[in-house]
Amino acid sequence: MDSFTEQILKAKPSGKQLFAMAGAILVTVVGVFTLLFISGSIGIALVVVGAFLIYYFKTGQNLEYEYSFLNSDCDIDAIINKTTRKQVYSFAGSDVSSVMSYNSEKFQNELEVNAKLTVRNLSSRDKSNTDNWYVFMVNSGNGTTGVVLELNEKTLEHVKSAYNKSKLQLD
Repeated sequence: MDSFTEQILKAKPSGKQLFAMAGAILVTVVGVFTLLFISGSIGIALVVVGAFLIYYFKTGQNLEYEYSFLNSDCDIDAIINKTTRKQVYSFAGSDVSSVMSYNSEKFQNELEVNAKLTVRNLSSRDKSNTDNWYVFMVNSGNGTTGVVLELNEKTLEHVKSAYNKSKLQLD
């Protein structure tokens, strides 16, 4: 019998998103300065471009992740501004070599030992919630990827029941 659970998680803006927003604000400020002191037409163009970029980057910062687990397989979708859905990652349970806590010594050792390890942080990015972050070590053709997910109690219970005990390293 199949077991299914899903979880929706609101994410904080990434550093890249905040940097892009700061750039858009800077373009707008330069546009206002240009409008007032140098050239009206160039200033208006910069203000319009800056306002558009602010709107574009602001809507991109409204991000949620949806984790869908069917048995041990996982699909992760990004929901942007509650209007656009895009699959950002997917893995089969058979490709997972281990599941461990983000704060565990095992994961920290893995980061030090495996220089080719790619880490995909698909959590809320809220550092105060790292106790709820779990890393799924996924093996693929291009090496190993550590997929960081922030699991609530229900989803964690599903993971504990879906994966065999040898893959779970949650202590």
